[in-house]
Amino acid sequence: MRLIADSVRQSVQDAMKSLRADLAAAAQESRSTRASSSAHSTPRHRRRRMPSAAASSCTGRTP
Repeated sequence: MRLIADSVRQSVQDAMKSLRADLAAAAQESRSTRASSSAHSTPRHRRRRMPSAAASSCTGRTP
């Protein structure tokens, strides 16, 4: 029974290492894709102004 448990534990550890490596690679790819696409796009950082009634309902404050 102990040999089976050790084998399962090792298999899980190996699978977790592989998963972490895959996630790290995907995160790196996502960061590099996002960085290159933002460098080529035009900035759209304009914020819409909320009417004061809508702004107060979002913050919970009354005008």
